[in-house]
Amino acid sequence: KIMVAIGFCAAAAAAAAVAVSCGDDGGPVGTKIGALGGTVVGPEGSTLQIPAGALDEDVTFTIQEIDATAEGIEGVSGAYEFGPEGTRFQQPAAITVSYDSDLAVGHEEEMSLWSSDSPQGPWTEAETSVDPDAETLTAQTMHLSFWLGGYRTTCTQALCRHNPGRAVMT
Repeated sequence: KIMVAIGFCAAAAAAAAVAVSCGDDGGPVGTKIGALGGTVVGPEGSTLQIPAGALDEDVTFTIQEIDATAEGIEGVSGAYEFGPEGTRFQQPAAITVSYDSDLAVGHEEEMSLWSSDSPQGPWTEAETSVDPDAETLTAQTMHLSFWLGGYRTTCTQALCRHNPGRAVMT
């Protein structure tokens, strides 16, 4: 079970090569991306890469670290809301989050990104590429929702219904 809560904005705005606006509370306001595609940079190295042609119109995207509960999953990254929630793409977009290598020791081949329509789950395991050099997890998605990085610690019926596999980069 994991619980995560951290604010974000100024660091991402300083590091981003895209327009990121910060709200009065320090949370992200958004990055506008259209038909040409682009990248949204979020907290702790999280990114959303949208390819050209994935959108018909401009959309303002956000990435915000959130509180999340994931029974049966040991977290190796923060939990994030990629928004606007429910956004659908015409081509897959890439979600990338950084993981904590200290939390991943011995589980590098088991790690995946997990998505959910709610921060309380249920969580669905996504086919995930692990880059141990960059300490990142990347998955393709056709929609936006809540995401976290982790590995399965117990096999509940909800967690074991979907296990598409993963690729480890060498």
